[in-house]
Amino acid sequence: MISRSIKGVCSELEAIKIFLKRGYYVAKALDPQCPFDLVVVSKKGKISLLDVKSVSRRKTETYN
Repeated sequence: MISRSIKGVCSELEAIKIFLKRGYYVAKALDPQCPFDLVVVSKKGKISLLDVKSVSRRKTETYN
């Protein structure tokens, strides 16, 4: 099983790949406490701050 932090990094890299393929400029936040993960800028200059999320599933359906 991979750790949550590794899963998060993989999700961020996948999002970066998608935006780059679509022609956006992408910058990744370096501070782990930053409220956003990516800065995405369109060719027209529109800036978006994105917080990338991953799907998390429980191994069992029981909740304590």
